[in-house]
Amino acid sequence: MSQHPFDRYLQTKGHYPRARIPIGVHRTLEVSVSRGYIAISVPPRAPIYIPRGAAIKLLKWLLPLVKQMDKEFSPEDAMSEYLQHEAEHAKAMRLMKKERRQVHRLRR
Repeated sequence: MSQHPFDRYLQTKGHYPRARIPIGVHRTLEVSVSRGYIAISVPPRAPIYIPRGAAIKLLKWLLPLVKQMDKEFSPEDAMSEYLQHEAEHAKAMRLMKKERRQVHRLRR
């Protein structure tokens, strides 16, 4: 009886097939593929184990969405823009509150 390819890989290399993908300056996404699951982790956090069936469903759902994503998207720029928008909104809310207080004082 022949061995499963992942078992042969484990015997040869000492670990299941894995990929390390840099996702930031000091962060790496690690994906390991075993016989019945995929383990995804960002060290030092604990890995997430996705069973084979769930991984297939996830990929079928995810692939069309990934094709529509913006290739030049920058999370840093998006977060900066979001925080700037939030600051402007907070400033506008403070001004509205200040104006309401002044109108209330004038009525007294």
